[in-house]
Amino acid sequence: VPPTLGKSDEVGFKTSFFNGKLSSSFAFYKMSLTNQVILAPFPLLNIANLNYYYPIGSTISRGWDCSLVLNPLPGWQILAAGYDGTVEDQNGSPVSSTYDNQWDVFMRYDFDPSTTLRGLGIGGGISRIGARYFNTSGITAPGYLPPANISSVSLFKVHEASMVNAFVSYRFNKHWDARI
Repeated sequence: VPPTLGKSDEVGFKTSFFNGKLSSSFAFYKMSLTNQVILAPFPLLNIANLNYYYPIGSTISRGWDCSLVLNPLPGWQILAAGYDGTVEDQNGSPVSSTYDNQWDVFMRYDFDPSTTLRGLGIGGGISRIGARYFNTSGITAPGYLPPANISSVSLFKVHEASMVNAFVSYRFNKHWDARI
């Protein structure tokens, strides 16, 4: 496939207040790309478990995204982010492996370097992803018969879902840290 080419238009703003303790961004965008590909459906000859892609033509992405970061106390960070938009092919249909919106809220706390817990960080948050689109490529399930050719790939929509995450990190020194 030839290289992906395109054009992107974006307008927005970024802010920073209270010596960087509060920052935000907000943007509207539209991006047009050519030579796009998606994962090919399962029954193509798949010797050695290689992934194959086929061209879908041009896509247009449009929407808005935003973020808000608050550092209320030293070592404590709160992040909220959101996205709402579409990714469509030249026929106006949603593109596989895209989604309509996502909303995230995460918090992190890094313990003060002067305490016995120095280097330790803890945090967590929640992500809500809405209306994800997938095609039937690569699906193997009991009773599922994959399409016979690439023109019959079915696109389906997965309803909203939330995912909760938690993490712990430890910084050994300036160059090394570990995260779970």
